[in-house]
Amino acid sequence: MSDPKTLISVVVEGFSDIVVAAGCAPSSSAAMSKVSSQFGDKVSSIISIAGQFSKMIGGMVSADFEVLAVGPMETFEERTMEKDGGDGKAGATASGHKVLCATNLGMTKRVQLASGKSDTLTVIKAKVVLLEDHV
Repeated sequence: MSDPKTLISVVVEGFSDIVVAAGCAPSSSAAMSKVSSQFGDKVSSIISIAGQFSKMIGGMVSADFEVLAVGPMETFEERTMEKDGGDGKAGATASGHKVLCATNLGMTKRVQLASGKSDTLTVIKAKVVLLEDHV
């Protein structure tokens, strides 16, 4: 990770450029002074939290994860999907039924098995509304 003070100054400088371009400050130095005094602590907190988060997920490789998007008329699969009742509450499953639409995306992860083969693990099931529930 880069030096936090450098990241803070890059964020403050970038935001200051936007403030000047929008015509809200007469000069870059005036904008930097104002942005730094009003938002410097908040930017610093965000950079700190981002650094901690980066350390927490450092062992994960983003290429291992994939967004699970379910399209209309796909067949419901209990392994990767969860029925959404439309009221935010999950309902019973219905294997083999057709999907009307997705209400939430899911996430899968590629895992290496002891046998050397790879498999896909569903980390978060996609939530779907079934066509049969609305016909």
